[in-house]
Amino acid sequence: MTVEQRDAADALAAVARTRRRSIELSGYAHAGNIVLAWGLVWLICNLAVHFVPRGGANSWAVGIAAATLYSILHGSSHRGKGPRLGWRVTATVATGFVFMVLLALIAGLDDPRQTNALISLFIAANYAAMGIWTGLRFTWAGLVIALVVTLAWFFDRGNFYLWMGLAGGGALITSGIWLRRA
Repeated sequence: MTVEQRDAADALAAVARTRRRSIELSGYAHAGNIVLAWGLVWLICNLAVHFVPRGGANSWAVGIAAATLYSILHGSSHRGKGPRLGWRVTATVATGFVFMVLLALIAGLDDPRQTNALISLFIAANYAAMGIWTGLRFTWAGLVIALVVTLAWFFDRGNFYLWMGLAGGGALITSGIWLRRA
């Protein structure tokens, strides 16, 4: 039995597609819990600011610290078990973070809703960009978050934090579950 050159090339292409898909799904499953944790932070902290305007903003310090610690511990417990994301994802996220900080500083931090909207849009952009490198489910999550921010800002700014908590946090929680089940 001889294998034709075209058959061999087709088989190798199928193996490569399967490998890429396997890496993508493994990355989704690994990231799902982290996205879910950040979704809970968005939900709880934005609702805290909405319902307790004077002291609710303090919840962000606790929420961000807890989700960051969880992300680091969860990431280190899976080191070597999942796909290697490489320098591109790290560079993309770092670049987005630097621009987010610069834009917030230039635009001013006088209006907490505006600061929240800018940070949320940059997080959405990072998810969208990460999806280009790792898998389109992240891109969809970023686009939904950007849509929520835009709708809340332009159509119901008085309930901005409520929108961000329920719809933005809900989108991240749903995305986390969707990623885990990949």
